[in-house]
Amino acid sequence: MDSDARHKLLVASNRGPVTFRVADGGEFVARRGGGGLVTALGGLARVHDVTWLSHVMGEGDEAMSDSVGGGSFEEHARGGGGYQLRLVGRADATYERHYLEIANPLLWFLQHRLYGFGWDPTIDRATHGAWGCYRGVNQRLADALADELALADPNDPPFVMVHDYHLFLVPGMLHERLRERPEQRQPFVQFFLHIPWPDPGAWRALPRAWARDVCESLLACDVIGFQTHRDAENFLRTVHHFLGASVEFRTGAVRYMGALTRVRTYPISVAVDEFEEHAASATVERLRTRIAEMRPKTDDGDGKLIVRVDRTDPSKNIVRGFRAYSLLLEEHPELHGKVSMFCQLDPSRQDIAAYIDYLAQVKAAATAVNHRFATSTWTPLHVNLDSNFQAGVAAYREYDVLFVNPVADGMNLVSKEGPLVNERDGVVVLSDQAGSYNELGPHVVSVNPFDVSQQAEALLEALRMPAPERHERAEAMRRQVVEHDVRDWMQAQLDDIHALQSGAPLVVR
Repeated sequence: MDSDARHKLLVASNRGPVTFRVADGGEFVARRGGGGLVTALGGLARVHDVTWLSHVMGEGDEAMSDSVGGGSFEEHARGGGGYQLRLVGRADATYERHYLEIANPLLWFLQHRLYGFGWDPTIDRATHGAWGCYRGVNQRLADALADELALADPNDPPFVMVHDYHLFLVPGMLHERLRERPEQRQPFVQFFLHIPWPDPGAWRALPRAWARDVCESLLACDVIGFQTHRDAENFLRTVHHFLGASVEFRTGAVRYMGALTRVRTYPISVAVDEFEEHAASATVERLRTRIAEMRPKTDDGDGKLIVRVDRTDPSKNIVRGFRAYSLLLEEHPELHGKVSMFCQLDPSRQDIAAYIDYLAQVKAAATAVNHRFATSTWTPLHVNLDSNFQAGVAAYREYDVLFVNPVADGMNLVSKEGPLVNERDGVVVLSDQAGSYNELGPHVVSVNPFDVSQQAEALLEALRMPAPERHERAEAMRRQVVEHDVRDWMQAQLDDIHALQSGAPLVVR
């Protein structure tokens, strides 16, 4: 596909690229978001006509939406370029229940395989009520998309790109709305899932009608994108199980109710230029100097620093990681005073009980390590608990070992961001359950996220790895990230849309 071709795109996601607050003077102040999707839009907005729909997040967003009559308004993307933004809905009880009871934790825990089915989840009357709120929020976004399409050229509608588990029901609801307009050319609809899609057994935890609704909605799309082949295969197995859909595992084609849906993989990545520029900023440099001081001072100057950068989400496996580090120090006293760990941890979703409990476990596990091993001259574990993106980037530059051990992850950009800017030929210890393992596996020290003893052994291997091997692995990971950045991720999706619309064969991925 000609990467210079200009396309009209309708993007829908739960959280948008900016959130607003009303300043004392009454003016609106925008706070820019982060993440792969927001970064990718920066590139899209320079070359395509983009309208982004996202849900209202708070009072500032509500006021901004009201000020423009609920319609779209122009915003500016990072790096130049403009796009239209439309804020949908209200920050009301319906949205809260959609997010705090269904999207997180129910769908998130199910899809990351965090539930112990002997205890959780329990689907009760309250959960059924919350599912109605989940449907309601999805209907808001579907209706807004339909409204935007009604304003478009009926013979040349924009591509519709819906993102993530918060909006599973949007494609099906949009399809129903568009059936009311048979005279209008149907738009090309794509859905991309940023988190894992588990095997059909996990989805049996939901009422069967809910699972069928999710599957049928997604099969209203022309293309569904996943991070990994494992996720794509699990989806194919799921729609066959719940709907009896005809699936072709080799080609990723699904036929259901007379429609054809293509299932594809698009592993997301990093905006390389933008991230490197950020890593070189004065703020990051100041924080890097501070973090470097946490590396133990040794007579031979060979003190080592292990780093982890995470949200305090149970899927990130922080507690087991601390236990593995504790076991390493227990079994190898020669490392005392020669290795330390720095953790930049963002307290995540502290309005959900399971996350509050997990943060308490993280704090207790960290305290236990220092209580057992710390001396008057050596602190084995430093934990910074706040939302500080710059501190995480600074830590990337300083690690000798980057410890990434999630129990499940759609991709895990930490494992890509770190090698991109690290300055010490650092070794990555990576869970084989992270989506990024498919790309970085040959160059990392792999771990089973449930095996604490193996994780301790992996940390030791990484700490003792000879310098030439460290350099070779670090360079290979950096090349992988540079050659497959976030713009390639988005371009691959546009290439597939173009190929399917023109009848050309899809490139094998």
